[in-house]
Amino acid sequence: MPMPLKTEPPNRPQTTERQRYLKRLAALESERSTWISHWQDCNDYVLPRRLRYLQSERNQGTKRNDKIINNAATRAARTLGAGKMAGETSPARPWFRYAPEDMDTATPEEVTWIDEAQRYVTGVFRRSNLYTKIHELWFNQGVFATATIYLEEDYQKDVIAHIFPLGQYCLASSGKGAVDTIYRRFSMTVEQVIVEFGKENCCDATVERWTNGQWDEWVEVLHVIEPNRNRDTAKIDNSNMPFRSVWMEMAAPEDWGKMLRSSGFEEQPFFVARWEVIGEDIYGSSCPAMDCLGDNKGMQVLERRKAEAVDKTVRPPMKAPISAKTQRLSMLPGDVSYVDETASGAKFEPAIVIRGESIAAAREAIGDHEDRINQTFYVHLFLAMIMRQQNGGGKQPITATEVTEQHQEKMLMLGPVVTRDNDDVLDPLHNRILHIGIRNKKLPPPPDTLMGKRIKIEYISIMAQAQKLLGTAASERFASFVGSLSAAVPAVLDLPNWDKIVKNYAEMLGVSPDEINTEEVIQAIRQAAQQAKQAATMGQSMATGAEAAKAASQAQLGSDSVLSRLLAGTGMTPPGAAYGGN
Repeated sequence: MPMPLKTEPPNRPQTTERQRYLKRLAALESERSTWISHWQDCNDYVLPRRLRYLQSERNQGTKRNDKIINNAATRAARTLGAGKMAGETSPARPWFRYAPEDMDTATPEEVTWIDEAQRYVTGVFRRSNLYTKIHELWFNQGVFATATIYLEEDYQKDVIAHIFPLGQYCLASSGKGAVDTIYRRFSMTVEQVIVEFGKENCCDATVERWTNGQWDEWVEVLHVIEPNRNRDTAKIDNSNMPFRSVWMEMAAPEDWGKMLRSSGFEEQPFFVARWEVIGEDIYGSSCPAMDCLGDNKGMQVLERRKAEAVDKTVRPPMKAPISAKTQRLSMLPGDVSYVDETASGAKFEPAIVIRGESIAAAREAIGDHEDRINQTFYVHLFLAMIMRQQNGGGKQPITATEVTEQHQEKMLMLGPVVTRDNDDVLDPLHNRILHIGIRNKKLPPPPDTLMGKRIKIEYISIMAQAQKLLGTAASERFASFVGSLSAAVPAVLDLPNWDKIVKNYAEMLGVSPDEINTEEVIQAIRQAAQQAKQAATMGQSMATGAEAAKAASQAQLGSDSVLSRLLAGTGMTPPGAAYGGN
């Protein structure tokens, strides 16, 4: 039997780098498409200008608020964004601090550098546009469940932050669920492309438009940021950085081999804030605007019905005798229309009468929708103090205890979101700023002893402290219980580790470590106190012995004295007894 002939596989054309990026972009856009309709509803009924998934939507000033009659959801979203800004990343008060991972073993050089790093990052936040963009980030997160901030290096301000409009980019995540890839498709003008990337890197069509003076025409551009998994770790050039950055023109010919720019990043430059994530979802699965979308749509319908009812009440449809059809009836105040009534009882009157109760019922139903929308956006928590006064909470000022309780209520509801914000946005944001400062020599390199150690970023914002305060109640109850029980059983005071309890309580309250003595100082204070106590005890013993000696020297040694009875047992003769003295 003859052996089958071996055939070589057909030669397949090698996929170019450009084709590979375009192919993945198509796949990511196809996966993102299932979210567009949901985002579009949130856009139409809450923030009509935030979503951009069509290139034609750039720089458009046409009206987009046609579906919004009652803007309660928009106002609630703004309250949520401002509340998160004030509660998590307020520029008016410190909201983070750096500390060594182990304060007890940290060297003075490490503590000094960490303090300097904290001052540098604080300055970067204040002199850049970070605070403005972070507020926009929290705003978008509450409406679309997904928001992205990009940190670009800048020589003067160290960083410049950008918020990418949702729909303009596609995301992908790693096997651990962390978003690490972004494909952003957007438009730049011909002038911007030429100035940013140079004519030598642009395709012929773009260069021709530049030469013809068509500087303000739009050029569609793709920016790719993804992990550089094939990099050579022994090299430190742009093409071998941990993250790859590629810019390309979408309209360039298929065989165009050039990229506008190919470079990389030492650390991930973009961060994605997601309100809630379920399973393998890449984009945020849910958020307040999505949760109350039904209430928002229903409220708009009721607003239209109420407006119709009011309009029919003020300008009702009229009915008139048939004989009045041949003449025009005046609707002007005080005017008279003469009608030849041929039908008995025929009158010129409203065809329908809207009862006032109907309008009141519509208003009440709208109020119910607004209340549910405000609750979904946590307005009742962020504006608790203001609403307390508006709702007749009394003229007495709100107490510190009530403020603490309200912050704790926020954390019960928003705690998971704040924790996700810290992990997904704020922690890597601090990491990138620190690395930029070290690379640009705005911050000295850390001491060698700090290499390989972690710097603890402790968040001390209002909401972070409120989250920690939830744990103080248990410590307070435990200490109170032990204190009350010690009156009957003093030995229970030996059970708790009081030093640990106090330190943990101070940390939960947000007390600065500088305000607590180190272990060496504590031991020195306690040793000095112990020596003072021993000296006092010794002095008291010496005073007691001197008093006893004095009393003994003045004691009468007659037959009835105590000393005489004691000496009698020894067989000794009391002094003076031989002489018959008293």
